Amino acid sequence: MPNSKKLALFCILTVTIYCIFVHNYVWKNTQEPAYVVNKPKANNVLNFSNFIITKENDLINKRPPSFLPNYRNPCWLEDIYSAGVYLDNPYLHMSQSIQKEMIRLTTKWGKLLSRGDSSKPPKRIRCLPYFYIAGMPKSGTTDFYRRINVHPDIVKCQRKEPHWWTRIRFQQLWKTNHSSFSNYIDLFDGAAEKIQMDKQHKKITSDASASTLWDNDFWNRLPGNANQSEPDLLIAHYIHHMTPNIKVIVILRNPIDRLFSDYLYFGLYNKSLENFHERVKNSISVYENCFRNETVRRCVYNRNLSLVAGVRLRIGLYWVYLKDWMSVFPKENFYIVKTEDYAKCIKCTFAKVFRFLGLPQLNKSSVNFMESIPKANTRRYKDTTMGRMWNETYELLRKFYQPHNEKLVNLINRPEFDWFNIKQEEKHKN
Repeated sequence: MPNSKKLALFCILTVTIYCIFVHNYVWKNTQEPAYVVNKPKANNVLNFSNFIITKENDLINKRPPSFLPNYRNPCWLEDIYSAGVYLDNPYLHMSQSIQKEMIRLTTKWGKLLSRGDSSKPPKRIRCLPYFYIAGMPKSGTTDFYRRINVHPDIVKCQRKEPHWWTRIRFQQLWKTNHSSFSNYIDLFDGAAEKIQMDKQHKKITSDASASTLWDNDFWNRLPGNANQSEPDLLIAHYIHHMTPNIKVIVILRNPIDRLFSDYLYFGLYNKSLENFHERVKNSISVYENCFRNETVRRCVYNRNLSLVAGVRLRIGLYWVYLKDWMSVFPKENFYIVKTEDYAKCIKCTFAKVFRFLGLPQLNKSSVNFMESIPKANTRRYKDTTMGRMWNETYELLRKFYQPHNEKLVNLINRPEFDWFNIKQEEKHKN
Protein backbone atom coordinates (compact mmCIF):
# COMPACT_ATOMS: atom_id res chain seq x y z
CA MET A 1 0.00 0.00 0.00
CA PRO A 2 1.41 3.43 -0.91
CA ASN A 3 2.59 5.60 1.96
CA SER A 4 -0.04 8.25 1.21
CA LYS A 5 -2.84 5.74 1.67
CA LYS A 6 -1.32 4.54 4.92
CA LEU A 7 -1.17 8.13 6.07
CA ALA A 8 -4.82 8.68 5.18
CA LEU A 9 -5.92 5.55 7.08
CA PHE A 10 -3.78 6.57 10.05
CA CYS A 11 -5.38 10.00 10.11
CA ILE A 12 -8.89 8.55 9.97
CA LEU A 13 -8.12 6.13 12.81
CA THR A 14 -6.53 8.89 14.88
CA VAL A 15 -9.49 11.23 14.41
CA THR A 16 -11.97 8.48 15.32
CA ILE A 17 -10.14 7.56 18.53
CA TYR A 18 -9.64 11.21 19.42
CA CYS A 19 -13.35 11.90 18.99
CA ILE A 20 -14.47 8.95 21.10
CA PHE A 21 -12.27 9.70 24.10
CA VAL A 22 -12.35 13.48 24.34
CA HIS A 23 -15.77 14.36 22.97
CA ASN A 24 -17.69 14.41 26.25
CA TYR A 25 -15.08 16.33 28.20
CA VAL A 26 -14.55 19.14 25.73
CA TRP A 27 -18.21 19.37 24.76
CA LYS A 28 -19.21 19.99 28.37
CA ASN A 29 -16.54 22.66 28.76
CA THR A 30 -17.23 24.70 25.62
CA GLN A 31 -20.96 25.33 25.77
CA GLU A 32 -22.52 28.69 26.53
CA PRO A 33 -23.40 28.16 30.19
CA ALA A 34 -26.82 28.93 31.51
CA TYR A 35 -26.96 31.29 34.43
CA VAL A 36 -28.35 29.58 37.51
CA VAL A 37 -30.86 31.74 39.27
CA ASN A 38 -30.00 30.72 42.83
CA LYS A 39 -26.21 31.00 42.57
CA PRO A 40 -23.85 33.92 41.86
CA LYS A 41 -23.82 34.52 38.13
CA ALA A 42 -20.03 34.82 38.05
CA ASN A 43 -19.76 31.09 38.70
CA ASN A 44 -21.72 30.26 35.57
CA VAL A 45 -20.02 32.16 32.78
CA LEU A 46 -16.98 31.53 30.63
CA ASN A 47 -13.75 31.92 32.57
CA PHE A 48 -12.54 35.28 31.29
CA SER A 49 -9.00 34.67 32.56
CA ASN A 50 -8.66 31.98 29.88
CA PHE A 51 -9.45 34.37 27.02
CA ILE A 52 -6.17 34.91 25.19
CA ILE A 53 -5.28 37.03 22.17
CA THR A 54 -2.85 35.31 19.83
CA LYS A 55 -1.10 36.62 16.73
CA GLU A 56 -3.21 34.22 14.67
CA ASN A 57 -6.46 35.62 16.06
CA ASP A 58 -5.61 39.33 15.93
CA LEU A 59 -7.06 39.39 12.43
CA ILE A 60 -6.85 43.14 11.87
CA ASN A 61 -3.21 42.58 10.92
CA LYS A 62 -3.92 39.49 8.84
CA ARG A 63 -4.24 39.79 5.06
CA PRO A 64 -7.75 38.83 3.84
CA PRO A 65 -8.05 35.94 1.37
CA SER A 66 -8.14 36.62 -2.38
CA PHE A 67 -11.73 35.66 -3.14
CA LEU A 68 -12.70 33.86 -6.33
CA PRO A 69 -14.37 36.43 -8.60
CA ASN A 70 -17.00 34.10 -10.08
CA TYR A 71 -18.40 33.01 -6.70
CA ARG A 72 -21.24 34.84 -4.96
CA ASN A 73 -20.04 33.56 -1.58
CA PRO A 74 -16.59 34.70 -0.38
CA CYS A 75 -14.44 31.64 -1.24
CA TRP A 76 -10.83 30.94 -2.20
CA LEU A 77 -8.49 28.02 -2.90
CA GLU A 78 -5.92 26.72 -0.43
CA ASP A 79 -3.14 24.13 -0.74
CA ILE A 80 -3.49 20.82 1.15
CA TYR A 81 -0.32 19.31 2.59
CA SER A 82 -1.85 16.82 5.02
CA ALA A 83 -5.08 14.85 5.31
CA GLY A 84 -5.16 15.43 9.07
CA VAL A 85 -6.08 19.12 8.92
CA TYR A 86 -8.84 18.77 11.53
CA LEU A 87 -6.87 17.03 14.28
CA ASP A 88 -6.44 20.19 16.40
CA ASN A 89 -9.87 21.64 15.68
CA PRO A 90 -11.81 22.14 18.95
CA TYR A 91 -15.15 22.00 17.12
CA LEU A 92 -14.38 18.37 16.32
CA HIS A 93 -15.46 17.45 19.85
CA MET A 94 -18.65 19.48 20.00
CA SER A 95 -21.05 17.25 18.09
CA GLN A 96 -21.20 13.87 16.41
CA SER A 97 -22.34 15.45 13.15
CA ILE A 98 -19.17 17.59 13.01
CA GLN A 99 -17.06 14.52 13.78
CA LYS A 100 -18.71 12.57 10.99
CA GLU A 101 -18.27 15.37 8.47
CA MET A 102 -14.63 15.99 9.35
CA ILE A 103 -13.82 12.29 9.11
CA ARG A 104 -15.48 12.21 5.67
CA LEU A 105 -13.45 15.19 4.52
CA THR A 106 -10.24 13.72 5.99
CA THR A 107 -10.78 10.69 3.75
CA LYS A 108 -11.34 12.99 0.78
CA TRP A 109 -8.14 14.97 1.40
CA GLY A 110 -6.21 11.70 1.80
CA LYS A 111 -7.40 10.51 -1.61
CA LEU A 112 -6.49 13.84 -3.21
CA LEU A 113 -2.99 13.66 -1.73
CA SER A 114 -2.52 10.07 -2.89
CA ARG A 115 -3.38 11.02 -6.49
CA GLY A 116 -1.47 14.30 -6.64
CA ASP A 117 2.06 15.24 -7.55
CA SER A 118 4.15 15.87 -4.42
CA SER A 119 5.70 18.91 -6.07
CA LYS A 120 2.27 20.44 -6.68
CA PRO A 121 -0.08 20.00 -3.70
CA PRO A 122 -3.83 19.66 -4.33
CA LYS A 123 -6.18 22.47 -3.31
CA ARG A 124 -9.36 22.61 -1.30
CA ILE A 125 -12.08 25.23 -1.58
CA ARG A 126 -12.41 27.44 1.51
CA CYS A 127 -15.31 29.79 2.30
CA LEU A 128 -16.46 32.33 4.86
CA PRO A 129 -20.12 33.29 5.45
CA TYR A 130 -21.96 35.39 2.89
CA PHE A 131 -24.40 36.49 5.58
CA TYR A 132 -24.77 36.48 9.37
CA ILE A 133 -27.89 35.94 11.42
CA ALA A 134 -26.25 38.06 14.09
CA GLY A 135 -28.82 38.24 16.89
CA MET A 136 -30.63 38.65 19.15
CA PRO A 137 -30.89 35.66 21.52
CA LYS A 138 -34.43 34.54 22.40
CA SER A 139 -35.86 36.46 19.45
CA GLY A 140 -36.45 33.52 17.13
CA THR A 141 -33.01 33.09 15.58
CA THR A 142 -33.04 29.28 15.78
CA ASP A 143 -36.51 29.05 14.24
CA PHE A 144 -35.48 31.53 11.54
CA TYR A 145 -32.30 29.57 10.80
CA ARG A 146 -34.15 26.27 10.36
CA ARG A 147 -36.58 27.77 7.90
CA ILE A 148 -34.16 29.88 5.87
CA ASN A 149 -32.10 26.79 5.08
CA VAL A 150 -35.02 25.38 3.09
CA HIS A 151 -33.82 27.62 0.27
CA PRO A 152 -31.84 25.48 -2.21
CA ASP A 153 -29.21 28.19 -2.69
CA ILE A 154 -28.34 28.31 1.03
CA VAL A 155 -26.04 25.61 2.38
CA LYS A 156 -25.52 25.08 6.09
CA CYS A 157 -22.33 25.45 8.05
CA GLN A 158 -21.47 22.40 10.17
CA ARG A 159 -22.57 24.27 13.29
CA LYS A 160 -25.42 26.79 13.54
CA GLU A 161 -23.72 28.91 16.20
CA PRO A 162 -19.92 28.68 16.07
CA HIS A 163 -19.57 31.72 18.40
CA TRP A 164 -16.01 31.91 17.05
CA TRP A 165 -15.77 35.66 16.55
CA THR A 166 -17.11 36.44 20.01
CA ARG A 167 -15.85 33.61 22.25
CA ILE A 168 -14.23 30.45 20.94
CA ARG A 169 -11.24 32.11 19.27
CA PHE A 170 -10.13 33.47 22.66
CA GLN A 171 -11.05 30.61 24.94
CA GLN A 172 -8.56 28.09 26.20
CA LEU A 173 -9.83 24.68 25.10
CA TRP A 174 -8.51 21.26 26.08
CA LYS A 175 -5.73 22.75 28.25
CA THR A 176 -3.49 24.19 25.51
CA ASN A 177 -5.49 24.44 22.30
CA HIS A 178 -6.82 27.77 20.99
CA SER A 179 -9.15 27.96 18.06
CA SER A 180 -7.49 29.54 15.04
CA PHE A 181 -9.11 31.32 12.12
CA SER A 182 -8.46 28.18 10.08
CA ASN A 183 -10.36 26.10 12.66
CA TYR A 184 -13.36 28.37 12.16
CA ILE A 185 -13.16 28.14 8.38
CA ASP A 186 -13.05 24.33 8.69
CA LEU A 187 -16.70 24.47 9.73
CA PHE A 188 -17.58 25.72 6.23
CA ASP A 189 -15.64 23.06 4.29
CA GLY A 190 -18.74 20.94 3.67
CA ALA A 191 -20.70 23.99 2.53
CA ALA A 192 -17.75 25.09 0.37
CA GLU A 193 -17.77 21.71 -1.32
CA LYS A 194 -21.42 22.21 -2.36
CA ILE A 195 -20.78 25.81 -3.43
CA GLN A 196 -17.93 24.60 -5.65
CA MET A 197 -20.01 21.80 -7.18
CA ASP A 198 -22.71 24.29 -8.18
CA LYS A 199 -21.80 25.18 -11.78
CA GLN A 200 -22.91 28.78 -11.35
CA HIS A 201 -21.33 29.07 -7.86
CA LYS A 202 -24.40 31.01 -6.71
CA LYS A 203 -24.95 29.14 -3.45
CA ILE A 204 -24.20 30.90 -0.15
CA THR A 205 -23.62 29.96 3.49
CA SER A 206 -24.09 31.63 6.85
CA ASP A 207 -23.06 31.98 10.48
CA ALA A 208 -26.07 32.14 12.80
CA SER A 209 -24.34 32.84 16.13
CA ALA A 210 -26.78 34.96 18.12
CA SER A 211 -23.86 36.50 20.03
CA THR A 212 -22.26 38.18 16.99
CA LEU A 213 -24.06 41.51 17.24
CA TRP A 214 -23.76 42.23 20.94
CA ASP A 215 -21.07 40.13 22.65
CA ASN A 216 -17.77 42.04 22.83
CA ASP A 217 -16.80 41.04 26.34
CA PHE A 218 -13.13 40.56 25.47
CA TRP A 219 -12.69 43.99 23.82
CA ASN A 220 -10.20 45.36 26.35
CA ARG A 221 -7.86 42.43 25.68
CA LEU A 222 -7.47 43.42 22.01
CA PRO A 223 -4.25 45.28 21.15
CA GLY A 224 -6.20 47.95 19.27
CA ASN A 225 -8.17 48.80 22.42
CA ALA A 226 -5.22 49.13 24.81
CA ASN A 227 -5.78 51.71 27.55
CA GLN A 228 -9.25 52.63 26.25
CA SER A 229 -12.23 53.24 28.54
CA GLU A 230 -14.55 51.91 25.83
CA PRO A 231 -13.77 49.96 22.67
CA ASP A 232 -12.48 51.35 19.39
CA LEU A 233 -12.35 47.89 17.79
CA LEU A 234 -15.31 45.51 17.93
CA ILE A 235 -16.36 42.24 16.31
CA ALA A 236 -17.79 44.24 13.40
CA HIS A 237 -14.34 45.64 12.53
CA TYR A 238 -12.78 42.17 12.43
CA ILE A 239 -15.50 40.71 10.23
CA HIS A 240 -15.37 43.75 7.93
CA HIS A 241 -11.60 43.43 7.59
CA MET A 242 -11.91 39.84 6.36
CA THR A 243 -15.21 40.09 4.44
CA PRO A 244 -16.28 43.71 3.82
CA ASN A 245 -19.33 42.87 1.70
CA ILE A 246 -21.24 40.50 3.96
CA LYS A 247 -24.93 40.95 4.73
CA VAL A 248 -26.32 41.00 8.27
CA ILE A 249 -29.75 39.84 9.39
CA VAL A 250 -30.81 40.99 12.86
CA ILE A 251 -33.95 39.72 14.58
CA LEU A 252 -35.31 42.02 17.28
CA ARG A 253 -38.06 41.28 19.77
CA ASN A 254 -39.80 43.48 22.31
CA PRO A 255 -36.87 43.78 24.76
CA ILE A 256 -39.12 43.10 27.76
CA ASP A 257 -40.47 39.86 26.32
CA ARG A 258 -36.98 38.92 25.19
CA LEU A 259 -35.60 39.41 28.69
CA PHE A 260 -38.31 37.31 30.35
CA SER A 261 -37.84 34.54 27.77
CA ASP A 262 -34.08 34.70 28.33
CA TYR A 263 -34.58 34.31 32.07
CA LEU A 264 -36.89 31.32 31.64
CA TYR A 265 -34.71 29.59 29.04
CA PHE A 266 -31.28 29.99 30.61
CA GLY A 267 -32.25 29.90 34.27
CA LEU A 268 -32.16 26.43 35.81
CA TYR A 269 -33.47 26.49 39.36
CA ASN A 270 -35.93 28.32 41.62
CA LYS A 271 -37.42 30.38 38.82
CA SER A 272 -40.39 32.47 39.88
CA LEU A 273 -42.09 35.75 39.03
CA GLU A 274 -40.87 37.17 42.31
CA ASN A 275 -37.28 36.11 41.61
CA PHE A 276 -37.46 37.66 38.16
CA HIS A 277 -38.85 40.89 39.60
CA GLU A 278 -36.05 41.19 42.16
CA ARG A 279 -33.41 40.50 39.54
CA VAL A 280 -34.91 43.11 37.24
CA LYS A 281 -34.90 45.72 40.01
CA ASN A 282 -31.27 44.96 40.80
CA SER A 283 -30.21 45.08 37.15
CA ILE A 284 -31.97 48.36 36.43
CA SER A 285 -30.37 49.90 39.50
CA VAL A 286 -26.91 48.72 38.39
CA TYR A 287 -27.21 50.18 34.90
CA GLU A 288 -28.93 53.43 35.87
CA ASN A 289 -26.18 54.10 38.39
CA CYS A 290 -23.63 53.53 35.65
CA PHE A 291 -25.49 55.77 33.17
CA ARG A 292 -25.33 58.64 35.66
CA ASN A 293 -21.53 58.55 35.66
CA GLU A 294 -20.50 57.02 32.33
CA THR A 295 -21.59 56.90 28.69
CA VAL A 296 -24.26 54.35 27.83
CA ARG A 297 -21.82 52.68 25.47
CA ARG A 298 -19.20 52.25 28.16
CA CYS A 299 -21.75 50.70 30.51
CA VAL A 300 -23.10 48.33 27.87
CA TYR A 301 -19.63 47.00 27.01
CA ASN A 302 -18.64 46.63 30.66
CA ARG A 303 -18.53 42.88 31.24
CA ASN A 304 -18.06 43.19 35.00
CA LEU A 305 -21.24 45.23 35.21
CA SER A 306 -23.15 42.51 33.39
CA LEU A 307 -22.00 39.96 35.97
CA VAL A 308 -23.35 42.05 38.83
CA ALA A 309 -26.75 42.43 37.14
CA GLY A 310 -29.20 39.62 37.79
CA VAL A 311 -30.56 39.36 34.23
CA ARG A 312 -29.13 40.13 30.77
CA LEU A 313 -30.71 43.56 30.63
CA ARG A 314 -28.05 45.11 28.38
CA ILE A 315 -28.87 42.86 25.41
CA GLY A 316 -32.13 44.80 24.96
CA LEU A 317 -30.28 48.09 24.32
CA TYR A 318 -30.39 47.30 20.62
CA TRP A 319 -29.54 50.75 19.32
CA VAL A 320 -26.07 50.72 20.90
CA TYR A 321 -24.97 47.58 19.05
CA LEU A 322 -26.62 48.51 15.77
CA LYS A 323 -25.14 52.00 15.79
CA ASP A 324 -21.66 50.53 16.20
CA TRP A 325 -22.19 47.98 13.44
CA MET A 326 -23.67 50.59 11.10
CA SER A 327 -20.58 52.74 11.60
CA VAL A 328 -18.58 49.89 10.04
CA PHE A 329 -20.96 48.45 7.41
CA PRO A 330 -23.37 50.44 5.21
CA LYS A 331 -26.98 50.46 6.42
CA GLU A 332 -28.09 48.72 3.22
CA ASN A 333 -26.09 45.65 4.34
CA PHE A 334 -28.58 45.10 7.18
CA TYR A 335 -32.02 43.56 7.19
CA ILE A 336 -33.83 43.89 10.50
CA VAL A 337 -36.66 41.49 11.27
CA LYS A 338 -39.27 42.20 13.93
CA THR A 339 -40.00 38.96 15.80
CA GLU A 340 -43.68 39.79 16.24
CA ASP A 341 -44.15 40.41 12.49
CA TYR A 342 -42.21 37.25 11.64
CA ALA A 343 -44.55 35.22 13.87
CA LYS A 344 -47.58 36.68 12.08
CA CYS A 345 -46.43 35.93 8.54
CA ILE A 346 -43.42 33.67 8.02
CA LYS A 347 -43.66 33.58 4.24
CA CYS A 348 -43.99 37.39 4.03
CA THR A 349 -40.81 37.80 6.08
CA PHE A 350 -38.79 35.36 4.01
CA ALA A 351 -39.97 36.84 0.71
CA LYS A 352 -38.32 40.09 1.84
CA VAL A 353 -35.26 38.32 3.27
CA PHE A 354 -34.60 36.43 0.05
CA ARG A 355 -34.80 39.67 -1.93
CA PHE A 356 -32.33 41.21 0.51
CA LEU A 357 -29.94 38.27 -0.04
CA GLY A 358 -30.39 38.42 -3.82
CA LEU A 359 -31.93 34.95 -3.97
CA PRO A 360 -34.85 33.75 -6.10
CA GLN A 361 -38.18 33.23 -4.35
CA LEU A 362 -39.23 29.75 -3.25
CA ASN A 363 -41.87 27.86 -5.16
CA LYS A 364 -45.22 27.19 -3.50
CA SER A 365 -44.39 23.66 -2.29
CA SER A 366 -41.13 24.85 -0.69
CA VAL A 367 -42.95 27.72 1.02
CA ASN A 368 -45.52 25.27 2.38
CA PHE A 369 -42.76 23.00 3.65
CA MET A 370 -40.94 25.92 5.24
CA GLU A 371 -44.09 27.00 7.07
CA SER A 372 -44.77 23.43 8.26
CA ILE A 373 -41.48 23.16 10.17
CA PRO A 374 -42.28 22.97 13.92
CA LYS A 375 -41.40 26.05 15.95
CA ALA A 376 -37.99 25.90 17.58
CA ASN A 377 -37.11 26.58 21.24
CA THR A 378 -40.69 27.12 22.37
CA ARG A 379 -41.25 27.72 26.06
CA ARG A 380 -40.97 24.61 28.19
CA TYR A 381 -44.23 23.44 29.73
CA LYS A 382 -43.01 23.90 33.31
CA ASP A 383 -42.22 27.52 32.47
CA THR A 384 -45.64 28.21 30.97
CA THR A 385 -47.22 27.50 34.36
CA MET A 386 -45.53 30.62 35.75
CA GLY A 387 -47.77 32.83 33.65
CA ARG A 388 -47.00 36.44 32.73
CA MET A 389 -44.53 38.62 34.57
CA TRP A 390 -46.02 40.97 37.15
CA ASN A 391 -47.42 44.24 35.84
CA GLU A 392 -45.08 46.01 38.25
CA THR A 393 -42.11 44.25 36.67
CA TYR A 394 -43.30 45.14 33.18
CA GLU A 395 -43.66 48.81 34.14
CA LEU A 396 -40.14 48.93 35.56
CA LEU A 397 -38.76 47.48 32.33
CA ARG A 398 -40.92 49.68 30.10
CA LYS A 399 -39.67 52.79 31.86
CA PHE A 400 -36.07 51.61 31.51
CA TYR A 401 -36.23 50.50 27.88
CA GLN A 402 -38.50 53.18 26.40
CA PRO A 403 -35.87 55.91 25.80
CA HIS A 404 -33.52 53.33 24.30
CA ASN A 405 -36.33 52.00 22.13
CA GLU A 406 -36.88 55.53 20.80
CA LYS A 407 -33.20 55.74 19.87
CA LEU A 408 -33.55 52.46 17.98
CA VAL A 409 -36.57 53.73 16.01
CA ASN A 410 -34.70 56.91 15.09
CA LEU A 411 -31.56 55.02 14.12
CA ILE A 412 -33.21 52.59 11.72
CA ASN A 413 -36.17 54.84 10.79
CA ARG A 414 -38.66 52.02 11.40
CA PRO A 415 -41.65 53.26 13.47
CA GLU A 416 -43.04 49.73 13.72
CA PHE A 417 -40.24 48.93 16.17
CA ASP A 418 -41.80 51.27 18.74
CA TRP A 419 -42.97 48.49 21.04
CA PHE A 420 -44.12 50.91 23.72
CA ASN A 421 -46.69 53.01 21.90
CA ILE A 422 -50.31 52.93 23.10
CA LYS A 423 -51.48 50.13 20.78
CA GLN A 424 -48.58 47.86 21.66
CA GLU A 425 -49.09 48.47 25.37
CA GLU A 426 -52.80 47.68 25.18
CA LYS A 427 -52.07 44.52 23.23
CA HIS A 428 -49.61 43.33 25.85
CA LYS A 429 -52.07 43.91 28.69
CA ASN A 430 -54.78 42.01 26.85
